[in-house]
Amino acid sequence: AQVLNAMNENKGADIIGLAEIENKGVLEAFVNAPAMKAANYKIAHHDSPDLRGIDVALLYKENAFHFKAQKAYPIHFPNDSLTKTRDILVVNGTLADGTNTFIIINHFPSRRGGTEVSEPKRIFVAERLRNICDSLSTVDPSVHLIVMGDFNDEPTDKSLNIITAAKSASHPASLVNLFLPLKLAQQGTIYFKGEWSLFDQIIVSENFTTGTRGLHVTKEAATIFKPEFVLEQEGKFKGAPFRTYVGPKYMGGYSDHMSVYIVMTK
Repeated sequence: AQVLNAMNENKGADIIGLAEIENKGVLEAFVNAPAMKAANYKIAHHDSPDLRGIDVALLYKENAFHFKAQKAYPIHFPNDSLTKTRDILVVNGTLADGTNTFIIINHFPSRRGGTEVSEPKRIFVAERLRNICDSLSTVDPSVHLIVMGDFNDEPTDKSLNIITAAKSASHPASLVNLFLPLKLAQQGTIYFKGEWSLFDQIIVSENFTTGTRGLHVTKEAATIFKPEFVLEQEGKFKGAPFRTYVGPKYMGGYSDHMSVYIVMTK
């Protein structure tokens, strides 16, 4: 709550995508906590089949997003019925200016076992995500899309390139990764062995970046939120994320990931 309320120059967030959510009860407790209750966030959530019991979810203020419907798209890996991962959560509604928008929340498979060994699973989910975006764009070429989440890959990796590949006859969606410039500037959201990686990203349909009417974003709209209080202040990990846990040890911090956000303007 402290992090979310402090972002966007202490204006907080109107729409929030979340990963590693244990269950809906946690979300209900969170939105009703004293620091959050006044915002009156509503919840979009689906209990996914992930074996660790972690899901994705969306919180939104009704004056910023008018909810219409939600659908969870399961992931079934070919030739691997044992591995379960998070569903892709698609939430449809209208933004404050009436723009019909689909918000798509993701948490791609981890790099456990090694980047190269695990990459095919992220590529498979990326292809599933791109197909969803293409289908929505086929039904309505003017549709607006916001794709966000923890992709466990960088903006320059193959899975993200699949999502943002150029528009074509068979792939009508046109998507812009707002966090690619930050990756090229060597910024990141997660810290491992002395290096930052940018796994947490927000991608939008191109019409959000080219429109002159209604809500839109510039290609420089992306922000990695790194206030001092979410970082280690001393010791050999100074400047790294101030984590809740390190292994079994409770540290009392916030997360091993930095929050990211974009600001839409009229």
